[in-house]
Amino acid sequence: MKGFTINLSKLTTCLWLQSKDMFNYGTVLSYATRHYDNAFTLTDYNGLVIYLNGEKVITDIKVNDGHWHFVCFTWEAESGSWNIFIDGILRDNGTHLAKGTFIQGNGILIIGQEQDRVGGGFSELESFLGKLTLLDIWSTVLVAKDIKHLFNTCDKYHGDVIAWAQVQESVHGDVAVSNTSFCRDCPLPVIPFRGNVNVSEDGSNITYYCDSGYVVRFRGKEYQSLTLKCLKQGQWEGYYTPVCTRRRCGFPGYFPRGRIHGRSYFFGDEIYYFCLINYELRGNPRRTCNADGKWSGLPPVCIGKTCKNLLAPEHGDIEYVIEEYERDDLSILQVGQQIEFKCDPGFHLKGEKLLTCLESGQWDHEMPSCLAYKCLPPKEIKHGYVITSNSNNLHETFATKVDLQAINDTFKGYNFNDIVEYSCYSGYKFEGNHSLLNAFKLQCTENGTWIGFVPDCVPLMCSWPDIVNNGKLLLKTKNNGTIILLEIKKKNWSLEDQFVIGTEIAIKCDIGYKLVGDGFRICTDDEEWSPTLSSCEPYECPVSSHPFFQIFNEEINLNNHTAIWKNDQNKNLNGKEPYNGTYKNIEYFIEGHTYMKKIVFSCNDGEIQLSNANIQNSVSNLTWFCDEYGKWKIIDTHLNDTIIKTSLLLNNETDSICQKSMCDLVMIPEYSYITETNYKRTVNNTITFKCHQGYILDGNEKSVCLPNNTWTAIPSCKPVMCKEPPKIANAVLKENNIKAVNYTFNYTITYECIPGYIMLGQRNTKCLANGKWSRMYSRCSKLSCNKPKLPFGATIRGRSYLYQDQLTYVCPGGKKQGLITCKADGHWSDLPNCNDN
Repeated sequence: MKGFTINLSKLTTCLWLQSKDMFNYGTVLSYATRHYDNAFTLTDYNGLVIYLNGEKVITDIKVNDGHWHFVCFTWEAESGSWNIFIDGILRDNGTHLAKGTFIQGNGILIIGQEQDRVGGGFSELESFLGKLTLLDIWSTVLVAKDIKHLFNTCDKYHGDVIAWAQVQESVHGDVAVSNTSFCRDCPLPVIPFRGNVNVSEDGSNITYYCDSGYVVRFRGKEYQSLTLKCLKQGQWEGYYTPVCTRRRCGFPGYFPRGRIHGRSYFFGDEIYYFCLINYELRGNPRRTCNADGKWSGLPPVCIGKTCKNLLAPEHGDIEYVIEEYERDDLSILQVGQQIEFKCDPGFHLKGEKLLTCLESGQWDHEMPSCLAYKCLPPKEIKHGYVITSNSNNLHETFATKVDLQAINDTFKGYNFNDIVEYSCYSGYKFEGNHSLLNAFKLQCTENGTWIGFVPDCVPLMCSWPDIVNNGKLLLKTKNNGTIILLEIKKKNWSLEDQFVIGTEIAIKCDIGYKLVGDGFRICTDDEEWSPTLSSCEPYECPVSSHPFFQIFNEEINLNNHTAIWKNDQNKNLNGKEPYNGTYKNIEYFIEGHTYMKKIVFSCNDGEIQLSNANIQNSVSNLTWFCDEYGKWKIIDTHLNDTIIKTSLLLNNETDSICQKSMCDLVMIPEYSYITETNYKRTVNNTITFKCHQGYILDGNEKSVCLPNNTWTAIPSCKPVMCKEPPKIANAVLKENNIKAVNYTFNYTITYECIPGYIMLGQRNTKCLANGKWSRMYSRCSKLSCNKPKLPFGATIRGRSYLYQDQLTYVCPGGKKQGLITCKADGHWSDLPNCNDN
């Protein structure tokens, strides 16, 4: 049948099945898509196996026992969690099954067969053999409570993805459809032998009872009575019929010094007791297994030789060591019986702990006694003493310090629960005792040892003193009567031992800070430093004493500006620091008026200009700081207050103090130009230089106007250089070009041919802007002497008339011959003299 049409990231499948097939795998359902032939498969009722998108989980859940079972499987993609419920009970679960995937819709769903491909590839061994009903699929995960409800309910329900009605419409093949027995009365029960049943009026429950001495046995367990429900599938709960069996009394127990006849221990069975030789049976020799599952009467005992009972010692007790199989009868102490002696707390046993009854009727050892424990005298502590003791042996309470050695000589020890109390001498305390307890105690224990802890006494000392910010702590010591002050530092741990009662430390403030409060602290009896209110506070610089405000203070007040220091000279500006303000075209920032705090002045537009007869300078801002003497000091080391005041007085119009800073016009280097048409000369403005064709830039192409009204380095333009000129065969440079060392841009050279050759094409080449020579289309070729003029009757042999070529000259009549050569001047050498005899 066609599967569901939506993609599923959550799923619940529930169905009823009945099978007793032990041969086939038994595939309940198989859902395949074009991506997975096992997109969702439930198979193998010998041990259920689940497939999801090719992944699988194998369980040991068997459902082929011939009974109806309600099987539910749930799954969700987010964590891959899955659960299998059988008959409404969770039987197995897990995670990471096909995590993060989904079951694709529009696949093929087959009931009772497994698909090896979509809609086909069936195998007979994987077919389902049995009964199946009420198969439904939901697109959600049903919880355990809902699944339990479906298991029990007879109300109609259906899945929102696949409903049982849809499955019924698609049934075909070798499948028989039968009437359901679900939600009908269960058959009348079989009455067990030696028992009876009671069916409820509505037939929903049945209760099994057995005769006296019998119990209901069902699925390996025994019950006094058993009630079963009529299940939804028309069967009684549990599937098997209960039976009535005889009640079991169980093993009657071991029989010391005797034997038991009888090996059956069920209702009505009897057992018999017999004693060994030399032992007498006391009690009933026969016992019967009763209807309540218990043996009748008490087991008898075999009596032999006995020992007399002993009384517990003073401050002690007796415990009887009874073997597991012995009867708990302490009135008879037979051979082999043991008794154990124990003492009360604070006492120890003198003698044997265990006594055994011998065949002679005597105990193997004398009866022990309990003696009190004694504690030895307690330890001595450094710088401390015992102040009280409640020992009965001392007969005294000490209100003052006690000599332990004297005490130890007068008595022989302390008894259990005795207490001694310690204290420290004046000026000392117990080590590690932060709560300053006055006394520590020890108590004598039941085993003769002292319990409790008493530390040694150590001198009272102050802890490390609190660090004074912006100052130093100095320890006051004496060396040969001379007072020495040592600086206290945390890393110098050895000084800690010197912080005893009465120790003095001095406080010294750092430069720029003054002491407020006491200059000394002392370690007191309560291990605290006193006083503790000293501090180092920074020196203050009156704002009104600043040179700027001394000159312009009145004018600032008159102009009703915020910064008014005339009547508030040494105070914060209405409690507001740091503070920003403006006056005309001047901006000022007041960080504060204490040590190392700053006041900064700058101009809204441009820079501060300071000038007088001796100084020409321009700065971007002026900064003062409050020095260690409570004076304002300018940070610029090239300036001082006198120069500043002089400049301010000369320029008491503040508009002239802040002037736009500007650089001079730039002298443009030869063969260069500036890219900006109308460049600005204000501070931080940049101009860019470029070179004319055939020249390259030497230096940074950009120059910046600095606050000192000068430009950064100006570049220059240097001509492009060409390498050595090209060489031409049979040509040389003209004499005026040979002397050139550098061949710069536009430099022209001229070639001339060597004697005997003539220039064909251009004679010149030029150094170009790209550093290469212009191309030459020329060459030096041999000159021609042309065909020589011959007298009548003379002939020549030879075909070439070029420089250095030779011809054979033959005089008229052939009477004489000779060679002529073409010379460098384009003429032939002299002809042979034909008249010479």
